[in-house]
Amino acid sequence: MKSSLLSSVYSKFRYLLELWWSPQAKTEILYPHCVEDLLEILGQVRENQTQVKVIGGTFPLAPHSKEDIIVSLSCMDKLIGLDVHQQTVTAEPGVRLSNLVAILETVNMTLELAGPLPDLSLVDAIAIGLTGTSGSLSSSVLNVEVVLAGNGPSSHNSRLPPEFDLDGHNVSFQTGTGGPELAAWSWSTHPDKMATLFSGLGMVAAVTSVTLKCIPLYRVTEVSHLLYLTDVMDTWGVMMGSRGPSTHHLTWFPFSELVILKQARPVDRSACVVPSILNRKLTEFSQIIARLVRILNLVFFSSTYLGWTLARIQFISLWSAAKNRSDFSHPPVTFLSPDVVRGSTWLLPLASLPPLLSSIKQWANTHPSQVTSPLQVCTVHEERRSTISRSHSQPAAGAGQPYLYPRLEIQSLTSSCSSLDNFSPRSARASPRLPQAGSVSPLPPPPLMQRAHAATVWYDWFLPETGPDPREIAELEELFRTAGGIRCWSGDRIVSPLILSDTFPEYSAWCKVKHEVDPDNILTSGYVQGDIWSKPVTSKSKPKQSRSSPRKDQSFLNLDKSRSLDSL
Repeated sequence: MKSSLLSSVYSKFRYLLELWWSPQAKTEILYPHCVEDLLEILGQVRENQTQVKVIGGTFPLAPHSKEDIIVSLSCMDKLIGLDVHQQTVTAEPGVRLSNLVAILETVNMTLELAGPLPDLSLVDAIAIGLTGTSGSLSSSVLNVEVVLAGNGPSSHNSRLPPEFDLDGHNVSFQTGTGGPELAAWSWSTHPDKMATLFSGLGMVAAVTSVTLKCIPLYRVTEVSHLLYLTDVMDTWGVMMGSRGPSTHHLTWFPFSELVILKQARPVDRSACVVPSILNRKLTEFSQIIARLVRILNLVFFSSTYLGWTLARIQFISLWSAAKNRSDFSHPPVTFLSPDVVRGSTWLLPLASLPPLLSSIKQWANTHPSQVTSPLQVCTVHEERRSTISRSHSQPAAGAGQPYLYPRLEIQSLTSSCSSLDNFSPRSARASPRLPQAGSVSPLPPPPLMQRAHAATVWYDWFLPETGPDPREIAELEELFRTAGGIRCWSGDRIVSPLILSDTFPEYSAWCKVKHEVDPDNILTSGYVQGDIWSKPVTSKSKPKQSRSSPRKDQSFLNLDKSRSLDSL
């Protein structure tokens, strides 16, 4: 045991030294400050016959080469407009969600997002289809303004702002020049393009502004319990069968019989109980300890017995943070570090969770070296809501369905609902430790909140720093697929057109719109690895010059760019 621990620490230390001293790929990172800068960059990219990756600067950058050109919209982070009467807000793509929510709270409004979420910029959240316990961000977006890469030589006429008719339809696609163009899309006027943009991984258009629908400000009261996993699973159907607006969050380390159960229920602002300064400081301290332990475990002691001990310490720190937050009122969204998107998140039917956790426990006993941190489970209240919104004749915000957005089939939702409604009698015998579903008087839920029918499971066991075994990854992912799970977008993910066409039934529709707005594939993805777009093959298409060695113009040197990747 001692020799394996020393060898593991030595290998990790050597890996860090090589990472620190190895020469980094010199990559051009451009920082436009306005729409005119972005148009100029895309125009020069087209003239140079190269490709570009448009990102928001908060998502962990995917592996890249020194020939890549990256455009970061992090400097376009201004608030454009705020309408209190219409309850809408318009912001630039680089605005972080936490900053936007803080601004909205000053006028008693907030976004329709809830649960633990990574603190991403708007463009990064749109690119990966960010999802919380209350649903996807696409449900809140009314319209966007974008810059299209165009087709053909660029033209300065494309800098004109978009024009609209009396019905709000965009009529600015009449230049015929093929250069970068400004456009405005919404779910009512361009549903196919909006469905392609969301979860489009930054390959459809460069977003310049986003208009979101807000809701009245509210608070949630968290109640945390440290329970046995068997007690929670035995009463899972009773809790999920409740039609109240409460959401559930589980934290579980597979080598422990205990689980942290947090229930969040909306409360009236007049009944809020604000945590004291001491409680807030203790919560922050416990969260910092949990993060430090995870970093220490990830860097040095993963795949060792000491790593399992550190994972238990991390679990205890998380319970300390949850205990100090319990019985107090908090904002509905808890923003986390953007690094959490490096883990894997799966969306699966709610009724499949108890057998899946049992399978994960058996898998962890077989592969103990890989389980070095707790996993997180959150209920999702989106599928029923999106199904209802599609039945309305008048399109609403988020009424469409993004093509590459991970979502469950209607059959899975129906079976999940029936499984919860007809849960076995054993489920009715609730543990004395577990709070009953009807013990608290129901409170008015936030708008459009429905009963949970799905859950997300997150873990970070196979990060590149740990050197994971692909066979072990495949075994664990097969457990999720057997349970009806679909993997959400996350960092360090490798994809291919074959995998995407098998996972997303509307992948061909996404490729069709991508070919329409960017036929030359000027915009590539900075979020995942591998080929995403499968270009339609036509008999009249002519072979084009390879872009393996793009020609760069010296005019790029006059633009605002970074000196290293560390500036992100």
